[in-house]
Amino acid sequence: MRGTGPRFTIILLVASVPAPILAQSTPPTSPIPSAPTLPEEPPLPALRPTPPAAPTDPSLAAASTSDRVPDRPLVSPSRLDSLPIDPGREAAQVAARVGDTIITVRELKRAIRDRLGPNSSWNQLSREHKDALGRSALDALVDRALILQAARKKFDKPKQWETFREYFETLWTDRELPALLRRFHCENEIELRRKLESLNDSLDERRETFLQEQMARAYLSEILRHKVAPPDFRQIYGYYRSHRNRFDRPAEITWREIRLSADRYPDHAQRRARAEQILTRLQLGDDFASLARQFSDSPKASAGGLWKTSPGGFASQAVNDALERLAPGQISGLIDDPKAIYIIRLEHRRPAGPAPFEEVQTEIAEALQGQAFEAALDRYLRELKAVVPISYPLLDPPTASR
Repeated sequence: MRGTGPRFTIILLVASVPAPILAQSTPPTSPIPSAPTLPEEPPLPALRPTPPAAPTDPSLAAASTSDRVPDRPLVSPSRLDSLPIDPGREAAQVAARVGDTIITVRELKRAIRDRLGPNSSWNQLSREHKDALGRSALDALVDRALILQAARKKFDKPKQWETFREYFETLWTDRELPALLRRFHCENEIELRRKLESLNDSLDERRETFLQEQMARAYLSEILRHKVAPPDFRQIYGYYRSHRNRFDRPAEITWREIRLSADRYPDHAQRRARAEQILTRLQLGDDFASLARQFSDSPKASAGGLWKTSPGGFASQAVNDALERLAPGQISGLIDDPKAIYIIRLEHRRPAGPAPFEEVQTEIAEALQGQAFEAALDRYLRELKAVVPISYPLLDPPTASR
């Protein structure tokens, strides 16, 4: 049964798949997001079924269940809990074998930690959540190993593989390493190594993980980009027509405000005189947004006084009443409230109801294409698993899968 855990970290949108990786001069975007989801639970047959109840910890929402090997047992949390914490033993203990690739317990623990998030503790999780998290992490590592083995076979000459890897080593040096230095507030690589070691982490392991994930992304892009056709207009518009209610949205008013507060102008006569001067400039054609930035006391002043609110949703009832009367583009007179004097201009009034097709067609197209990509990915991985032996020594009791 398919679950709804995240596709492993190397999934990407076909809509953003680059040209052949070795032929391009700019690096692929990283991290590459998962395929987007349509509002609520999309009903198309290719989509995933309704997920189980989400964990209470938001950081675990991405690790609900696995959809890789349907009948394989879960990773045993009691087995993981009893594993030694000595890094040397973790690096030698086998969690899974994928063809000629060994996935160590240390690699698995790193993958679990990445999914767990900085504010969560493994020991505080329920058995169910440990199962889901461990299975999701192990599946991700198995999938990555399968794809990289396929890539090695594709690059039949050692020099081709070296060139492929060198490209991503450059990305590590130019982009990922500087980001880590900033994140851990380190001045240089030596300081960063020491900082990570104090956290039972390793810069070399982080580097290798980065390289493997980037290489797998790129190879997967190249393999699947010709197998997934973008949805045509009929499919996109057909989905919109059949599920318009999924794009419902409330009424919204877009407007601009210049506010002169009583706190800044305690004298009412002075406040009104300044407001009249601003209103005169507006009536002579001065730009509303510019004057708002210059004179307004509104929290939206830096944005040119721009607000988007529901009808009747602003704090001042006098302003709400004025917004109801204005036509788009029309400027109000002075709205004298006890705490401020307002000048407003209505920009746009949007009624409640489904978003127009023109506004959501890109969203639908990307989601449908993402679904098609997921289906192609499933087929590709199943083809690899049909010929590559996979075993899971870590599972309790031991079992194997192909």
